[in-house]
Amino acid sequence: MSTKWYYCKETFSTQEDVNQKVLDVKQRLDNNPTDWAIVKQLDGSDESGWVVPRAVLTDAEINNLNANNYYSCSSVVGSDTQIGISSAKTQAKVVEYRKEFCDYYQVNTVAQFTEVDGVITETTEYAPTNADMSGYV
Repeated sequence: MSTKWYYCKETFSTQEDVNQKVLDVKQRLDNNPTDWAIVKQLDGSDESGWVVPRAVLTDAEINNLNANNYYSCSSVVGSDTQIGISSAKTQAKVVEYRKEFCDYYQVNTVAQFTEVDGVITETTEYAPTNADMSGYV
């Protein structure tokens, strides 16, 4: 019989390991929008047409969008893409896509399970105890 933990589509052998993963995920959710959004700075306009470059913005660039530019923004886990949107709308989409990403990875749920001979015999789900992840879902 062994006890294991499941979080963000990964299995862990110790509670310390899953707790560290929770902290790592929280850090990324606070600072790394490229995990859930693909943002590009566009050239052109609605009238002339948009030119979408291959280059994607970095985390730092997404966290500091220029109010004078227009962008495309796509979800990493969903199917939504917006083209020719303002920096304010792009920021709102990045927040929306983060929630979608958090829902997909169930960042506010840890599953603890007991396994006997490869068969799961008991599962308990709970919110992470070392970080408040409820604000992301």
